[in-house]
Amino acid sequence: IICGSAASWMIKKILKNKGGLHNRVSEKIRLMPFTLVETKTFLKAKGILWSDYDLTRLYLITGGIPYYLDAVRKGESVGQFVTRACFKTDGILVMEYEELFSSLFDNSERHYKVVEALFDKKNGLNRTTLSEKTKLASGGTLTNTLYELVESGFVESHLPYQTKKTKTLYKLTDPFILFYLKFIKNGKEKNWTNILNTPSWKSWSGLAFERLCFYHTTEIKRALKLEAIDTTFCSWQVNDKNGGAQIDLLIERADRIIHVCEIKFYQAEFTITKDYAKKLRNKVQRFAELKTNKKKKCFLTLITPFGVVQNEYYQELVQNEIVMEDLFL
Repeated sequence: IICGSAASWMIKKILKNKGGLHNRVSEKIRLMPFTLVETKTFLKAKGILWSDYDLTRLYLITGGIPYYLDAVRKGESVGQFVTRACFKTDGILVMEYEELFSSLFDNSERHYKVVEALFDKKNGLNRTTLSEKTKLASGGTLTNTLYELVESGFVESHLPYQTKKTKTLYKLTDPFILFYLKFIKNGKEKNWTNILNTPSWKSWSGLAFERLCFYHTTEIKRALKLEAIDTTFCSWQVNDKNGGAQIDLLIERADRIIHVCEIKFYQAEFTITKDYAKKLRNKVQRFAELKTNKKKKCFLTLITPFGVVQNEYYQELVQNEIVMEDLFL
């Protein structure tokens, strides 16, 4: 049994061994971060009883890593924990990014280059563009670096809806690294309160909530009562002469129905306005015309923390609704 965080060593010496250990691995157990409900259970065992909304905000930053969660103290708020752990001189997470890859990988400067090239690319980059941005050779060097980052859970290889494997995109998905590069690295912020009411936090938390939903596709599938139906999850975007359109999350069902999911991180009930309803109609219509030839039924599904106001636009457009509570089931 080999257990540890030296991912580079285990991949090279064990999983890809060309000597006596070749093909001798009988079982691989990937240690995954906690889900939302596991995070809630873990903190409850420590006597920390936060609301689901506060736990969600914590998850946007820590991503359910037990080592980070174990640093939360009873009696403090999310803001107090984030300020203490991320912005104080001796905070447990202040130097985490600088030390992380050095402890996990050989030649870790390559991993930092890839991660920082992907940082502000919401939709990811392909291998060719990554090679150009990082100056890493597109052959073995970049291949091995990407393999190690994907296997370790920092980066995700992603194939948009109905595209060829050669169009694979790589996306930075680690919540803490994304938070660190956005708010901690430049050293300008001194506490979480300074961040909360800024446009940067609003846009960042929206993207972070989208990633959280991708981590909880099992819970989303259960909330939609799709346990007995084969499904695939992906995203979609287009940018042509008719303009751009993007779908946060697609759930394609074996019964020829596709859930077009719109994900919004909002502090109260979300309201679909007249202008926003027009955007939603256009998005669903363009996807149906370009990708399904209208041979499959599209269900608009909204995922929000506190639900959606049921006005005339909701009644017209929305077939399914998922709230934060569903992600904790």
